[in-house]
Amino acid sequence: MKVVSEQEISNNKEALKCTLEQLYSTTDLKDVEDRKRTSNYYDWLNKKTKIIINEKNYVCDEKSKNIKRGSVVWVEFGFNIGNEFGGRHPAIVLRKTGNSIFVVPLSSQEPDEKKPYHVKIEKVYNFKNIVRWVNVLKIQNVSLQRVDFNASIGNIKGNVLDGINDAIKISHIF
Repeated sequence: MKVVSEQEISNNKEALKCTLEQLYSTTDLKDVEDRKRTSNYYDWLNKKTKIIINEKNYVCDEKSKNIKRGSVVWVEFGFNIGNEFGGRHPAIVLRKTGNSIFVVPLSSQEPDEKKPYHVKIEKVYNFKNIVRWVNVLKIQNVSLQRVDFNASIGNIKGNVLDGINDAIKISHIF
């Protein structure tokens, strides 16, 4: 493990301040999308920094113990770049491993062109009754600290999980 000096931490902090200021100064404040991008990025940095500050003290509570395969939870995926999946979205838990979970995000957007890696989710129990979709290529391993345990927790039926498994096999991701 690399040893980091106090001076390196201080230098990194100052470099980050300069970079954040540069982002602000290059943001076109008259452009709605530019403002939104910068605001969302700053918001994510604040959230992630709070997670890191609390990381040493994080303890899985009773609600996290109820999370299992097929649960649907709200996850803060963070700030996205390009077509990466980001933001706060519901996600289906595929596997729990200690303090992290493998999830596939849910989307209410129907794919323009359906591929074998897309799975239609007709019903998520304990959630608003709308059709949702998953793209199994978006599977992620995330810390339980990214899960909003104050939000509702839903679930899906086993046959939906079977459909997701089939899409994973067809897509050859594992």
